[in-house]
Amino acid sequence: ASFTSHLPWQDCTNDFNTDVCFSITDFAECKEARKVSPDLIYINRTCSNETSFLNKIMSEKSHWYKHYIKKEDKKIDCFYTNATYCDVNATEADIKKPFDL
Repeated sequence: ASFTSHLPWQDCTNDFNTDVCFSITDFAECKEARKVSPDLIYINRTCSNETSFLNKIMSEKSHWYKHYIKKEDKKIDCFYTNATYCDVNATEADIKKPFDL
């Protein structure tokens, strides 16, 4: 057996990846780039602060930030209001600017 420094789940360059793949490598590079451009966000395998990109994300908040949680065998809608918390009381209006996903 041999060891490799590249692991298949690090990025989205594999045949088995879907369009919602999250690249740890690309996200880390985006975070590093924020030292120069703090307004960069990483979403949909893209690191950008271009106005047209950010406007598209904000015009499709439900697509990017709406999810559901299971509670007592029911699906309850929630909105991510930051990268880690899906709030069942939140609405699209609570998302003021795009953030990483």
